[in-house]
Amino acid sequence: MKKFVFYISRFIIGLVFIIAAIPKIADPLTFAKSIEAYQIIPLFLVNITALILPWIELLIGIFMLIGFLLRGSSLLSIFLFIAFSIMIAVTLIRGLSIDCGCFGNLDSPLTIYRLIEDLILLGFAVYVYLSIKKGI
Repeated sequence: MKKFVFYISRFIIGLVFIIAAIPKIADPLTFAKSIEAYQIIPLFLVNITALILPWIELLIGIFMLIGFLLRGSSLLSIFLFIAFSIMIAVTLIRGLSIDCGCFGNLDSPLTIYRLIEDLILLGFAVYVYLSIKKGI
């Protein structure tokens, strides 16, 4: 059962990162506008973040699906899900009404449900990482 949960967790994380990355790679300008809307990242970092982050997401997604560099990929996904969760929580607390930008330009408003989704994905990533450490 543990192996099943391990593989399902990897599959979900991989799929989410790939699905999130592709529209951002295709339209970095729109993604940069989404990043800027959070009003958290300094303006001079917005464009470089919009160009680099989707490729990192894509690589993590592919690596999680094929089982390559799982320890590093799962650890990096943990860091990303923590960062995303903090950004979402801070934005919600500040009362900003913005598009999530999570999956490109899908007109997806930022709500508490996005935070819950990221926290669940964080749990999957932690499970994958700890499973690898235990030698599953």
